[in-house]
Amino acid sequence: MVSDFFKNRRSIAVVFVLAALLFGTSGGWYFSHRHQENEFRETASAHYHLVPDKENAWYRLFDDKGNPIAGAIDFYGPTVLERQEDGSHILMTRFEDTGAYVPLVLDEELQTLLVSVIGEDIRYGRSEDDYDIRTDAATGLSILTDRFETVDDGHILLYDDEDVKTFRALTDDYVKNYPTVCADPSVGSIYAELEIKGHAKRFCDGFFFYQVGGMQYIDAKNTDRYWSLRLTFDEYRALDDYLRHNVPDFDMTDFTAWKPLLSELEIEYDIAFFEDDPRYQAALERLNAYGHNFPPEGMSEERIRSQIINTMKDFDADGDMLNLYGVAGMDGSAEEKMAIIDVPAEVRQELFTFEKNGLMENCGMSKRFGIKSEILRRYQTSVEKKDRMRGTWTLQQYDRIYLEYMIAEIQKDDPTWEIGSPFNADVIAYITADEVEGHIISDGRTLELSADARISENAAAQRERMLEWILK
Repeated sequence: MVSDFFKNRRSIAVVFVLAALLFGTSGGWYFSHRHQENEFRETASAHYHLVPDKENAWYRLFDDKGNPIAGAIDFYGPTVLERQEDGSHILMTRFEDTGAYVPLVLDEELQTLLVSVIGEDIRYGRSEDDYDIRTDAATGLSILTDRFETVDDGHILLYDDEDVKTFRALTDDYVKNYPTVCADPSVGSIYAELEIKGHAKRFCDGFFFYQVGGMQYIDAKNTDRYWSLRLTFDEYRALDDYLRHNVPDFDMTDFTAWKPLLSELEIEYDIAFFEDDPRYQAALERLNAYGHNFPPEGMSEERIRSQIINTMKDFDADGDMLNLYGVAGMDGSAEEKMAIIDVPAEVRQELFTFEKNGLMENCGMSKRFGIKSEILRRYQTSVEKKDRMRGTWTLQQYDRIYLEYMIAEIQKDDPTWEIGSPFNADVIAYITADEVEGHIISDGRTLELSADARISENAAAQRERMLEWILK
């Protein structure tokens, strides 16, 4: 599937097909519209044959004799790795209906064929510093992980037939040993991936797993032994950090045995509640909305209490809903959030520096979502709830303007510049946040650059495509 040279898994950079980089809310519509011309067309070259699978929005690849090659190629977002030592390119194809990747050498013929159906050239530039590849000691399988995101978002890499065999065997174990939970391989593969990532552990009668949002033990033989605990984002990170460096010496299937560790990690698991507690009232309203009449008949007192506590963890002390990152006040309507308000200069500066460094270091290809999310999260928790949505909206407007201004300056110097291509760093090296903000105009709902800082319509069209990639 992939030549042995790629077994040296350290010196790589992640790169993307440019059109695929536009995949997002509006970018996805643009990309779909562009491909209506091709209508997922079937095409072939001397040694390759691409067959569209419209239902799954991907291509199947075959050789000139009709034999399948590697996995499916995502029509909207094919990912390519560039090995920096020799410049060779690896196409990441999707293994069956899973999150695992099968790497495939992307030679010139296959690249030309892909470009002919995708309609865009391939751009290289995502820094290897943004990614890491680590190996699971138990299976020997590798995981590709964005260093600025959680391992939950990583992908298992299946380099050869032995890797595929190992992954399938683990999937089959879940299906065979826990049939009431894993009815088919598509479900079994989910838990197999979690185990390879270090987020699941099997036992005789069930298995434990955790991910962003919660931790659970599922007993396939005795449902009374099932338990779950909602985790906030900070709690997830604390648990993940502990389990990556320690092996618990207690019975992981028994929730009571977890309590000392949960207390040590400051993970909330036992909440005292009373009838007029806003948090409790919000939880009951949510549970009744889901089940119409909570608790259902026959549910044990222990299970009732567990569900109430887990649901209470979705709300703050005022009964306001928390988002994934544990911040309240972020669940209003789009209309409510679209207002420009005063935000601290130091936070604006932090966003400006982040975006400027991303352009200078990686030609605009480095997203580093986790860092930007953390900047916004710190701001959100530093202000009153009533200002969080509007303040976040305002910062996102500044973020867009900073990028727009710097991209405009780059394209004034080189009108042909496109994201991922080198540019003269001196063009933006001395730009400051204050300089950019001196060209901002506002209607109270959005921010825009003043006319003297704008660029031509043709350059603006390119800029919008770049912004879709960088900001999504």
